[in-house]
Amino acid sequence: MERRRPSLGFSLGRDAAGALVVRTVDADSQAAQVGLRSGDAILSWNRGEPPRDLDQWLNAQKKGTTVHLGIRRDEQSLSLDIKIGEVLESSYVIVENAGAGEKARHIREGLLRGTTQPVTAFVR
Repeated sequence: MERRRPSLGFSLGRDAAGALVVRTVDADSQAAQVGLRSGDAILSWNRGEPPRDLDQWLNAQKKGTTVHLGIRRDEQSLSLDIKIGEVLESSYVIVENAGAGEKARHIREGLLRGTTQPVTAFVR
């Protein structure tokens, strides 16, 4: 199954003091194009506090919406406007085949557990 979802083009975390900090920036994102860097501290989000639940906030946004960020970098305060992008997510569902043969079950167990033992083939 595939679905499109909004994307900021960067990930956030907290530093030792609890400040919101940019962890990674996707190289091909608009955030990278406007100069956002890993290590930038987020001071303001749309001229206010950053959302408490960023995932929930982001899922309510549309591609192209602008986010106004106030950041601190090397003792400098900067303002950046970043347009929300979009990513395509693919997900898969794996179901067990009740009619699978011994070899298929063996392969399945190997994939689930990360190890397999050789299957002996009998020739008559």
